[in-house]
Amino acid sequence: METNTQTDSFILTPTSLVPRAVIPLLPEFECDSSQTVSDAPYDSVGFWRGGDDPTPISEGHWRHDRTLHGLPQPVLDEAGRLAHFGDGGGENQPQAKYLWDLGLQSKANRLGCCGRFGVRAECKNGHAFYRSCRCELRFCSSCAPSVAKKLFDRHMALEKVLQPKHGWALRLLDFTVRNTGQLPEAEFIRSVNRSIRRVMRKLVHRTKGWGYLWVNEFGFDREEGGERKGTNLHCHGIYYGPYLEQAKISDAWLAETGCPVVWIQLARGSFGKVLSHHLKYVTKPPSNDPRRLAELEVAFNGVRRVHPLGAFYNALEPEKKVGGECLCPFCNSPLARAGLYCPLSELEANGLRDVEDVRRDSARQRVFSGLGPP
Repeated sequence: METNTQTDSFILTPTSLVPRAVIPLLPEFECDSSQTVSDAPYDSVGFWRGGDDPTPISEGHWRHDRTLHGLPQPVLDEAGRLAHFGDGGGENQPQAKYLWDLGLQSKANRLGCCGRFGVRAECKNGHAFYRSCRCELRFCSSCAPSVAKKLFDRHMALEKVLQPKHGWALRLLDFTVRNTGQLPEAEFIRSVNRSIRRVMRKLVHRTKGWGYLWVNEFGFDREEGGERKGTNLHCHGIYYGPYLEQAKISDAWLAETGCPVVWIQLARGSFGKVLSHHLKYVTKPPSNDPRRLAELEVAFNGVRRVHPLGAFYNALEPEKKVGGECLCPFCNSPLARAGLYCPLSELEANGLRDVEDVRRDSARQRVFSGLGPP
């Protein structure tokens, strides 16, 4: 691809400020003092001990598989206050409790049970494993890497948009709004994303084939000089298209948001390398504080973090809610549930292994034995 050799690095200091986001108080609620929310038979810790269910297991996002249910209900104390989730173990308990207090109870329960429970999976030939329950929340330290990998695999298809054109290049283009000192609510993040769409369309509205992909991110949470940092929203983007004059980008962003802070430069390396660099913002936790991670989950509740525009939007395949069947790593037969969720310790005590671990070990053995690709 022929690239423009002109590097357009640009950083401005704001001359006017974005209005301070007003974050409404979250509504208070009372925890349900009952152990369960259905009439299904649960045991003493709120775990459903129903019968076998031979429903095939899907490879897709577990939230969208409606047959995968029966996670233990949150455990409450005698006063009706939240005690813990699931078996009470795991590193996610503090973050899940904060998320519960902030009103996202269903997500809190998934987070608290993440990696602690699983379901027995069997194929028709008698091979048995277990599938572990993963919350796949964006600010879960164990699930964030897998979320980013799925995003990377899906968005790598955008590389086909890049065509050799005179004066066109792949550039890094970031937009920033002023740090208010508070995490904004979800609607504020949506409004910033709408502003980016309007600005980009104004800048290249008569050009065909351009694309822009950006990721919403907050800085790392910290205190500096008595001021809370890490609440500044900025959008890291990948722009493909003709050369854009840096002053025009800043003027357009200033007119749209009241803040002229933009940064642009020529991208170095392949599209895959640039994409991987941008999606690292999805994997790295922006705080070590479980309370702040819970607050970020609330701020992004119902908001996507990765946004395609222009030719990137048109080239992206629709997201699949549920993948194909989960297959046995030994005989390639579909796996089906045998029973419902139970603690991983119980499944492992019965001699079962995680099907993903078995699949990785089998692939490694094929490579070393010369039976599979290197």
